[in-house]
Amino acid sequence: MSEAVDFFSKNEDVFLKNLNEILAIPTISSQVENQQDMVLGANWLSEKLKEIGLEKVKIHSPAANGKSEHSKKTNLPQPIVTAEKIFSDDLPTVLMYSHYDVQPVGGLEDWHHHPFNPQVKKNRIYARGSSDNKGPLIMQLASLESLLRTKTPMVNVKVLIEGEEEIGSFNTYSFIANNADLLQCDSILVTDTEMLKENVPALTLGVRGLAFLNLEISGARRDMHSGCFGGVVPNPILELAKILTNINQKKLNIADFYDGVSGISEEEKNNLSQLPDVREKFVQETGIASIASRRPQEIYEKMYHEPTFEINGIQGGEFFKTIIPAKVQVSLSCRLVGEQSYEKVLAMLKQAISKNLSSDFKVKFGKSVGGNPVDCDLTHSAIKKAKHSLERAFKKECLLIRTGGSVPILAELKRNLKAELVMMGFSLPEDKIHSPNESFSLNNFRHGVHSLIHFLSF
Repeated sequence: MSEAVDFFSKNEDVFLKNLNEILAIPTISSQVENQQDMVLGANWLSEKLKEIGLEKVKIHSPAANGKSEHSKKTNLPQPIVTAEKIFSDDLPTVLMYSHYDVQPVGGLEDWHHHPFNPQVKKNRIYARGSSDNKGPLIMQLASLESLLRTKTPMVNVKVLIEGEEEIGSFNTYSFIANNADLLQCDSILVTDTEMLKENVPALTLGVRGLAFLNLEISGARRDMHSGCFGGVVPNPILELAKILTNINQKKLNIADFYDGVSGISEEEKNNLSQLPDVREKFVQETGIASIASRRPQEIYEKMYHEPTFEINGIQGGEFFKTIIPAKVQVSLSCRLVGEQSYEKVLAMLKQAISKNLSSDFKVKFGKSVGGNPVDCDLTHSAIKKAKHSLERAFKKECLLIRTGGSVPILAELKRNLKAELVMMGFSLPEDKIHSPNESFSLNNFRHGVHSLIHFLSF
């Protein structure tokens, strides 16, 4: 094992070159103009897996399953890459899950440099996808190569790298269901989660689920002059505001929304009390001073154990144009916990909106995606080994955390493969995931590779 760690240290520049290469490919799965880049990214990964020494490397082009509005529009489900290295049927098998697609970059003027031209500053690498999830993905590949090149005894490994995580993993869901034998394993390694503080390892024991919905409310058949028609023609933006206000009470005004939400156990409360106080960091990151007045444990309770309702974006009307707009579009999302079902919550949202809609308006529901919450078993042997591996690499006690974010595919992986999830995350709140100037700590990159080497070897 020490030979594998030494190999990584001696070849760190090569692995960082690999990271720069994959970061330079704009694998934005949500944009039609980047479809060839998605293929290029999958090909790059395929060649790299072969070079490392994995076998049965294959790029899959799954057929669209009919659920994805994106797939219908592009008629091109994103490629999935699989590979494996099986040493013995007597050894446990770890499925290493990751994704190579990234979020859109937004306005280039908000970036300090081009988002697909990686730059290293103050021991951080800046680029879109550096933290979510290409940095952690290259960490997985670096740990595999270090083990294989040094012939270090290790577990059986399988690799699943998808290209649709940022758009809902629709076709990946079907791929997993239809290829359970190909992906069969004893545990599923995920590095797409987070740490609370740099150089302090964390093992994630649960993620919230997600229910995401787009919709459009329309009124008059065209934009109307607000002087000629004001007070007569109803305004869809005001109608939307009324509906959202009605829903977003202190407790959400949606029938049965809280079904499956359980209280926090004493054991979990005690675990939360051991976590670091993040109030000052959150105030710095957000600029919201009132966060400082909350109890530290309350922040974790809300992030990890409570469902949410958020308005992610509204589009309608125009500035400096006195009209009554014909329509308004909105995207909504809920984070889910416990036994909540994203499919049921989406149905509840649609019902609540339709029920409160005035007869003067029509509603059209668009794209909806989601995934269920996931909890892990702390007593599972793979999780115990992961905790030990993190502590060995970081030389610090490992925090047991959850994440308020969602990786919708995880519940499908666990359910279909009947294997435990091992979530060893290395991203930080200051990484600015999904925002301009995303970055990834190179300290965490190094410690993360060491952790994975320990976890995969025996």
